[in-house]
Amino acid sequence: MLQKIFTRTLMTLMSLVAYAQTNATVRESLQIVDNSFFDYSANNKEAGTDMGVTNMTHESIEWPLNADGDDNCALLIVVVENMGRDDLDAVNIELDNGEQVAQAKTNTAGNKLTRWFFIPESGDRQMGVTISHPRYGAAKLSGNRFNKKHIYQVTVRNPTTVNLSITSEPAGATVTFDGQQMANTTPLTIPDVLMGTHTIALSPANAATAMPVSQRTIDVNSSNSAFHFDMMKRKTVKIVAEPSDSRLIAKLNDKIIEEGQGCIVLENVPYERDYTIIGKYYEQELTDKITINEELPAEYKLKVIGSRSVSFTSKQNNSELRGAEVTINGRTVGVTPMTKVLDYGNYTVSMSYGGYSSKPKTLKVDKKLENCMMSVPSRKNVSFNPWNVDFHKRQYGLAVNYVNKYYSVKQGGKSKHFNNIGTEGGNNGVQVGLSYQPYFKYGQGISFGFYAQILMDKEAEIYMDNDYHKHKQVDLYIPLQYQFTLPLSPNFSISLNAGAAVSVGVYNGFSIKDENTSIDLGFGYNEEYGMYLPERVDYSLLFGVGIQIKNFKIEAKLAPGLRNHKLGFDSESKSYIEGKSNAFSAGVSFLF
Repeated sequence: MLQKIFTRTLMTLMSLVAYAQTNATVRESLQIVDNSFFDYSANNKEAGTDMGVTNMTHESIEWPLNADGDDNCALLIVVVENMGRDDLDAVNIELDNGEQVAQAKTNTAGNKLTRWFFIPESGDRQMGVTISHPRYGAAKLSGNRFNKKHIYQVTVRNPTTVNLSITSEPAGATVTFDGQQMANTTPLTIPDVLMGTHTIALSPANAATAMPVSQRTIDVNSSNSAFHFDMMKRKTVKIVAEPSDSRLIAKLNDKIIEEGQGCIVLENVPYERDYTIIGKYYEQELTDKITINEELPAEYKLKVIGSRSVSFTSKQNNSELRGAEVTINGRTVGVTPMTKVLDYGNYTVSMSYGGYSSKPKTLKVDKKLENCMMSVPSRKNVSFNPWNVDFHKRQYGLAVNYVNKYYSVKQGGKSKHFNNIGTEGGNNGVQVGLSYQPYFKYGQGISFGFYAQILMDKEAEIYMDNDYHKHKQVDLYIPLQYQFTLPLSPNFSISLNAGAAVSVGVYNGFSIKDENTSIDLGFGYNEEYGMYLPERVDYSLLFGVGIQIKNFKIEAKLAPGLRNHKLGFDSESKSYIEGKSNAFSAGVSFLF
């Protein structure tokens, strides 16, 4: 038990020594300032004002009784330099003759720290006075007489200094100490600072997030040498949910810090702090992020259920109709064309004009919806009219088609088919590209596109130079057609089209088998190989039919050629063998 007490005592003493070495540097004991001792009053003259009291005389002081029971006392005022107010009460005196101090008290006037000691008079003899502090040592004032009801003053200096620590939130603030700007920013340590009162001011590194600290007075002493300043700008933000019975959750760094029903308050939070706000209303959930700054309003509204501005239009006989009444959930809200902001959800919508109403339909409002267009029947048309169908027009698309192409040549009264290098058969290939199909009134429209067309020989190889080689032709294919569309429902229609197309040859050649090389034969007559090939540009008519289901359109087309191509030379008749192209294609488009 004694060993434990000894160990704890030793550790405590070591901690105290370490603290003193870290925070204060003791150079020597207290010092009496030279020529600082003087008598304020003699022969009952008035005292000066250095004690903080104007026109003080011995009659204006309430003199305490000494050990003899009378008030035959003198007043010794000790002015203490370089000592904090917290240490001042620990300053005491001892009298040489062993007499007791009648009364001691602390008095401050402005920045001057003083201790008042009422001591017995010494009469004709001299009396030494020892001024001491338990931490900073002592100083001896000797060889002086203290007369009855006289007021004396002496100045004592404490030579101890401390290392002053200054920190701030946020860090990086510029410090001005006793009127001098420090070279470094916070966190900052200023060595060898005299104890007592000092002035300090701080300027933040970023005025958008922190406030300056205006000049203020600090009291520095051995137990008070570290100062922290919270400079962060702060704000209280009230978050209100719509609807008001939504559940709100506030998270900071993925940790829930506030939650409540309809409203939560972020109290006195610092700037530049990011919060995640979650709002829940039944199955609806919305996540938002806010940053505390000057622009953020004191009341932030979170609309848990989203909203969308929806335009309402109407048509009759497939033409635009203005003035149709719009009814949403049984209530008339305006006439077409109109725009209304609706919360996300499902609504029952109908439109009416001239006593005739459309069939009600369910309108789902979400972030994708932009327009609600409905057909209103006319007085003259009470049966099914396809032009009153609210058909969804989709104009742009991506298309992939299979194509079979051959050249028709008449020989001996019979028609034969040849491919694009003059051998019997046709070419199979694929068309990949973009289509554009604008839709006008009453089913009228056009169909236009750009395609890359790749054709291969029917046998996929060609025999040249005593070996077989793969042959390929690449064209740019551009169709332009008139198109008639008959809508049967909003997402189903059939169409007919007719027009023309042009193809422009890009490459016509073959790759050598077992070698990583290719030969471009070109178009027209090839002198090097003595081959008659189709011309680079070809024209054809187009006839087609299509079925569209929602975004998908299936089409089939015939393309009889318009241009004669020289495909060979008949040495017997000494005439060219000519033929026109014919093609069949079928494929699918994805429209949007």
